[in-house]
Amino acid sequence: MKRSLNGWLAYIGSISDKAMDLGLSRVISVGRILDVLKLPSKVITVTGTNGKGSTTWYLGAVLERLGYTVDIYNSPHLMRFNERVLLRGREAPDDLLTDAFEMTDEAMRKAGVALTFFEFTTLAALLIFKKDAPDFVILEIGLGGRLDATNAVESDAGIVVSIGLDHTGILGSTVEDIAYEKSCIYRKDRPAVCSQENPPRTLIENSAVIGANLLVSGRNFRSGSSGADPELTEQLLDAAGGGTDEGTWFFRMEDIDFEDLPLPSFPYMNAAGALACLEAMGIDVTREAAAGACRSVRLPGRLEVYSDTPRIIFDVSHNPPAVMRLRKHLEKLIAKERFTRVLAVCGMLHDKDYGTVLREMDDLVDIWYLADLTGPRAAKASDLEPELPESSETHLFRDPATAWCAARAGLQETDLLVVFGSFLTVAAVKEFLESEESKH
Repeated sequence: MKRSLNGWLAYIGSISDKAMDLGLSRVISVGRILDVLKLPSKVITVTGTNGKGSTTWYLGAVLERLGYTVDIYNSPHLMRFNERVLLRGREAPDDLLTDAFEMTDEAMRKAGVALTFFEFTTLAALLIFKKDAPDFVILEIGLGGRLDATNAVESDAGIVVSIGLDHTGILGSTVEDIAYEKSCIYRKDRPAVCSQENPPRTLIENSAVIGANLLVSGRNFRSGSSGADPELTEQLLDAAGGGTDEGTWFFRMEDIDFEDLPLPSFPYMNAAGALACLEAMGIDVTREAAAGACRSVRLPGRLEVYSDTPRIIFDVSHNPPAVMRLRKHLEKLIAKERFTRVLAVCGMLHDKDYGTVLREMDDLVDIWYLADLTGPRAAKASDLEPELPESSETHLFRDPATAWCAARAGLQETDLLVVFGSFLTVAAVKEFLESEESKH
């Protein structure tokens, strides 16, 4: 009897006694058996402290508008594992995943190694991409760059979207350390893009050592807001996914000058890095494709508006740079809508800088609904509460769904509710909402 997808996922999670064990030796040994380390497609790898997902999706949307076929690997998933493997815009079906898992398991046993969950599932995804053979495969790095499983693949271009302090216990305690780790996705004589202006010197130095063709925002290409508000970097969305602002932005690189592009639902700097990468690869990007992708890309759980009245926003931001972006977005929203109160449902992982995250948001939030998460990396609500001032109004709950119910019960039409802190927090609330809807 064949294993179900959930059965396979449970098995894969039990293979290694380490949830995370960075290194390429196991992936390379199994990848060679599967023959997936050099794909028949053009490969673009994307890394960054934040912005990997939006850059990956934007790349795919632009390429599809230009007539190319695209497969995408991204993580973590929000609701279903299938979200991680996108084949020409559609989630990989269960049977395709389980067949790939079976072949990966056989190769792993032949190699005599024990793969981690991410290594195993990455190799299975590569096997699927090899068979599908689209024009482009876009690989979102899981963690860091240098030792991430996806970095075992031969790539044609690399993008470092942003560099900030996250996973410092693994990647290093300074932005210079982290920039080095991320820049290791670059390849000799290949386009190597940094979407962040003025990156740490270690990124520039390591790209030179590699011999990559480095393109840095503000130096080799430029972007900026061309609307009424120069600090507006992304659309303020409504529950239907439509934009509520008239802001625009521009992109310039060599003889390319795209003016009055519509603001995307994510920072336009990420889109600029994607466009620079495609141009450096020799792709003739049209303004129509760039603008159309800005309008169409909507990432689940990223400034996702669940409801307009009352306004409810889901955001998976879980580190200080991402939460600073969330805060700026909420400030603009509050200035425009003038909400009576701001309520927050928050649950976080213990290895995140939750003290800085909570303090960054505290003066915006009137009532906190703090939730326990589950798993070996989970923080409890009682861990989070001491990071807030004693004057803050806090309520503690055993899980995000219970916290959500309490917040929702007291929510008024003129309030703003934001659910954030982790993929797990947003996923738990969305799963609860799905289960409630299925009852009706």
